Amino acid sequence: ATYLQRRECTADMSSFKQIGKGRAHKERAQPRARSHFGLLEKKKDYVKRARDFHRKEKEMKILREKARNRNPDEFFFQMESTTMRNGRHVRLGGKGTQHDQLKALRTHDLGYLQLKVGAEKTKIEKMQSGLHMLEDGPETSRECNHTVFASDDEEVDDFDAAKHFGTAKELVDRPFNRLRTEQLATLEIKGPKSKSALAKLEKSRRRQYEELAQRADRKRKLSVAMEHMEQQKTLMGKGRRRKVREGEGDRAPVYLWKKERKR
Repeated sequence: ATYLQRRECTADMSSFKQIGKGRAHKERAQPRARSHFGLLEKKKDYVKRARDFHRKEKEMKILREKARNRNPDEFFFQMESTTMRNGRHVRLGGKGTQHDQLKALRTHDLGYLQLKVGAEKTKIEKMQSGLHMLEDGPETSRECNHTVFASDDEEVDDFDAAKHFGTAKELVDRPFNRLRTEQLATLEIKGPKSKSALAKLEKSRRRQYEELAQRADRKRKLSVAMEHMEQQKTLMGKGRRRKVREGEGDRAPVYLWKKERKR
């Protein structure tokens, strides 16, 4: 029993030594004189590089053998749609493929223009509802007239616009917000009390009219571009046509398609 116990203790000690910290094997570094070559290549690096080199060498050998045994008269239909550029096979884009791609791109561009025209139209309507196109701004260069019919020349000579419209003389020339005399007497008018506040309000109103005019011009240009693009997309389709009228300025040319019987 004593011999067996000593043997078990010896076995435990030997296994403990194996589990314990072993010797740290250090790899040799690149010499300082060759440090500009980078890290020193180890055997495992060399094995990877050698295997890759031999793999490529075998592939090149197989390709050379195929090229040597190739039939010079062989033909594949794919040869018509490919060519050699810098030693590589490149697929040629067919005319139909490019045509379809261009048509698809113009369809996307046309959709984008329609989206922008709709956005500009919405903004213009929103601004017009706020400004009401009250005075002759950059957008509303129209002449406002009010015709009054008289019975004879004497009535024309005695005509008083302020008395006829029932308002103050200062408000006769205003085409908007022209209050009557009764309203001026009863209502409490709210507005700018100083000239600086009035000038500031007028400047803000003028700026809004300028923005409205710019948006209207942008909408017009986008509509013209959309019309031209829509015509180009239509011309890319099938059917015989002839030009009836040349384009003038922003107007696109007019084409007439030949009538075709549909099945």
